[in-house]
Amino acid sequence: MCSETPDVRNWRIRNPNNESFTVSWKVYGTEHVGTIEVPEGDVYFTTPAVQGNNTVKIFWQDRLGNNKSTTKASMNRLCKVEKLKLTSVCSDDAQVRRWRIRNPNGFEVSVNWQLYGAGVSGSLQAPAGDSFFTTPANSGVNTVKIFWKDEEGNIKQKTKASSNKLCSTVYYFPGENKYGSLAYEDLWPNRGDYDFNDVVVDFNIMAVYKGQFIDHLKLSFKLKTNGTIYKNGFGIHMPVPAESIENVSGTVRSSNTIQDMGNGVEGGHNADGTSTIVIFDDASALVVPFTHPASPYEINVMIDFKEEVGFDLVEDFVGGLNPFIFVNNRGKEVHLANMLPTSLADESLLGTRADVTQLPNTSYVTSNGLPWAIYTPVSFSYPKEEVEITKAYPAFQTWAESGGTSNVSWYLSPLTSEIED
Repeated sequence: MCSETPDVRNWRIRNPNNESFTVSWKVYGTEHVGTIEVPEGDVYFTTPAVQGNNTVKIFWQDRLGNNKSTTKASMNRLCKVEKLKLTSVCSDDAQVRRWRIRNPNGFEVSVNWQLYGAGVSGSLQAPAGDSFFTTPANSGVNTVKIFWKDEEGNIKQKTKASSNKLCSTVYYFPGENKYGSLAYEDLWPNRGDYDFNDVVVDFNIMAVYKGQFIDHLKLSFKLKTNGTIYKNGFGIHMPVPAESIENVSGTVRSSNTIQDMGNGVEGGHNADGTSTIVIFDDASALVVPFTHPASPYEINVMIDFKEEVGFDLVEDFVGGLNPFIFVNNRGKEVHLANMLPTSLADESLLGTRADVTQLPNTSYVTSNGLPWAIYTPVSFSYPKEEVEITKAYPAFQTWAESGGTSNVSWYLSPLTSEIED
């Protein structure tokens, strides 16, 4: 057989039997010997190249114990080295560039590489198939040249410019193809009937990052119920400047009460480094009030960000998005416990009636810690009309009063007679 390098010779043993044999080999005129196990089929081995003829004899015993042998001279021919292919691929880190070498040969090839204009070079062994290597990111164009030798010792080369693309990493909350829930009591700052079925929204969040920067968000919502006489809207409030958002699509408008800017972000806010996106402005236009259970109204929102926007959602998706409702008018916002209102909220309502908000550390809770908004990492079975959540879910109050440290799975233990299926 051909050999990849001139310092070895390649050999193949073909065993047509359905059993293995122990085979010894010897290179004539030398002290090079060895032993290999040869199962059914083809087995390959190498011997050191010697001057002159390279002749190998193999020995084995058949199943009756008879000694057998065969002899073969090497062709002394080098295998043809097919051209390598160099491709720029995406990188996980903006500080490096990543490359792929595709080696179509059945053996590894020694490769040297050079980064143009940077004085940086290196070497590697490219195995058969695909292999990858990285180079430091250079200012401006990142162009790499690779060099290798063909079977006759001639230097071959390939040059490629980097695409400078970052790889995408996808995160889901609460999980891929899984939904959590947000549920709201809209009589804030009064305690109200506390049945948490005024607005219930199932959600799934897909966040796509390129390197350390967010590229886009896909927010999938299912408005499950609208158990109220009020007109409630729903939005998110993110710690990302409005000007860092390229475009928002998929939001639903039933009236002209929301003033969206050209990129789909809600206008009229203070320039405080945050952005607000109203998902829908009136739940009663989407789901018939007091229909339990209702046919969910599905909304899919896409948020595209401009380049190099830092927005770490990985540790706390819901906290980072700060979802809220607004009740009858834009200023009456209801948020999750201890989340901040937007700059359009009517702050004169904070700390009134049953609410004990004291910004910035305490907000949207009663004196004993009960909230007006909750989220669960699973789809929430909400209480029936005028059934307090503390009755439908006996462990809820202890969870709330502990600040979320006790009975953390309270939502998994309802009284089934008190909830909507």
